[in-house]
Amino acid sequence: MGDFNLAHIPEGITPDQALLLTDNLPTAHLACKNADIAPGKTVAVIGLGPIGLMAVEIAFAMGATQVYAIDLVEHRRTQAAALGAIPVAPDIARQKIEEDTKGLMLPCVVECVGADVTIDMAIKLAGRWGTVSAIGVNQSMNFNFPMALAFYKGLTFRIGTCSVQSHWEELIALIRGGRLHPEAFITNRMSLSEGAEAYRIFNDKIDNTLKVVMTP
Repeated sequence: MGDFNLAHIPEGITPDQALLLTDNLPTAHLACKNADIAPGKTVAVIGLGPIGLMAVEIAFAMGATQVYAIDLVEHRRTQAAALGAIPVAPDIARQKIEEDTKGLMLPCVVECVGADVTIDMAIKLAGRWGTVSAIGVNQSMNFNFPMALAFYKGLTFRIGTCSVQSHWEELIALIRGGRLHPEAFITNRMSLSEGAEAYRIFNDKIDNTLKVVMTP
């Protein structure tokens, strides 16, 4: 198990970057790969927590020309805009994308929340022969999939968990090349003894908290 699960931190990778390579960054990478993002494509990312924001950065690194960044929280949309994305509130997302694409909608949609409403939104934002990648853990575990709409669109829908080790080589190269900066999403540092408080400020989004690093 140790030979598979453990690795030395490679040269050129900081401890903060290595920490995020153990889960969040590979998960965002899987989400983008599952969405069939390729150079020249336009993408939507729904949900701009740490994984969603990393997905925005990865989408651009994979060659996306435009990324719509959708979230209820304004400061998260602002952070996505700083990465080059088009920030959009959820209540106007479908209308804006429909107008911008002249009704064609999008080839690639990444869903990073897991709520029924955001999965439904992702399917509606996808265009004909589009791909939806759902990486958020579904909160109801019983989503009513719109088969007729998916059938009409010729939709590809992918979902699943991430084997982080299989993504390390590609992600390490992107970090070393200056294309990805996962450490930028760390907003708070606290001691392990403050674990309950760390979860509280993250859950309540206090002071724009995104990612908390705890140390012993």
